[in-house]
Amino acid sequence: MKRTLCMLTLLLLLPVISLAEGAEKEILFRGIPWGSSIIQVVESLNQQGVSISKQSIKRDSLMDAWSLDFYHSYMESVDHAGCRIDVHSMNTPFSDDFRMGGYPVESIHAYCHYAYAADAVDRDDQHTQFYLVDAWIDATDEDAAYHDLKAKLTQLYGAPVEDVASQYTANHRSDTYYCVWYGAQDTAVCLHYGCSAYKEGNDWGQETKYVILTYGKQDNSLVELEQAIAREEADAAAGDLGGL
Repeated sequence: MKRTLCMLTLLLLLPVISLAEGAEKEILFRGIPWGSSIIQVVESLNQQGVSISKQSIKRDSLMDAWSLDFYHSYMESVDHAGCRIDVHSMNTPFSDDFRMGGYPVESIHAYCHYAYAADAVDRDDQHTQFYLVDAWIDATDEDAAYHDLKAKLTQLYGAPVEDVASQYTANHRSDTYYCVWYGAQDTAVCLHYGCSAYKEGNDWGQETKYVILTYGKQDNSLVELEQAIAREEADAAAGDLGGL
């Protein structure tokens, strides 16, 4: 849920706000070009010290990506839309020098959607297109890490276009902070920090804290891809009276 919230924050903001002043270069994740195939993303991460097994790559219904109608800020989940890489420090070796802003990484979730051409969905791994990734930071002091990473990203990309803090307290205390920086070619990075706890009787339970870096590139083809998938499902169901 937390990972999805960060992804949604970034994707919702991408089409709404123009590039920040001084954001003249494309923002990339670990130097991996947007539009790379799932195969190329795996190769690049392997070269950078992440051991990715075949079991780490999820396909079709396990895809947890999102699409936008960029003209009306309309959002829907996309099912059967592509490939996802899930790697976690508990079961995937990260080399000691694989760090982001000086911090070790707890997990990475990278998204490559299927290609769409000639009114058809192309599910070939070689033609998938990398457009979104988030990295969970493994920090002892999440609050300090958030402010440190915010200062470093500001040094790289200038002041954030979005700098938001929200708090909610009832039986569930939730503090959320995020900043967004924009780069060239409709790219962006979002830094997200959350702290939450549930009430147990008259006392608060243990706090859950997390820091996430999400990198993305606006991709209008997701809307057409979702429509093509819907047509495929309709065609497959046409004339099937089984179970009725």
